[in-house]
Amino acid sequence: MTTTTRNRWWAGAFLPANWDDLPWVSFLRPGIRIEEYRSDDSYVLRAELPGLDPARDVYVSCRRGLLRLHVHRSPHGDATRSEFHYGSAFRTVVLPVGAREDEVSATYVDGILEITVPVPGAAATEVAVTVADPD
Repeated sequence: MTTTTRNRWWAGAFLPANWDDLPWVSFLRPGIRIEEYRSDDSYVLRAELPGLDPARDVYVSCRRGLLRLHVHRSPHGDATRSEFHYGSAFRTVVLPVGAREDEVSATYVDGILEITVPVPGAAATEVAVTVADPD
């Protein structure tokens, strides 16, 4: 087992020891965590969004080559202590060139939102460029 110790010398100088419990530091926490990949005919984005009602709490839109994900999490019950993040979070990603924004589909299973965007043609390939010697 490996233990990682963070050197937060700066945190003690400016913030209290329990700074992570303060409500105003939510902007420092990661919003929506994603993973993305490209297949031959589509771009797929997966977002980790446990405990949401996709019909009520999740909004996905595409416009001008950008995919925008907006989620809102509301508190449930009367918790005496909660480390959950409540409120809104946004994420915008650039779609591949040629993405068919009008054919986007999404599914939500076991807390994972999977968005599929059709992209015609093969996935991008790497092209080697020869650099000429000026002599």
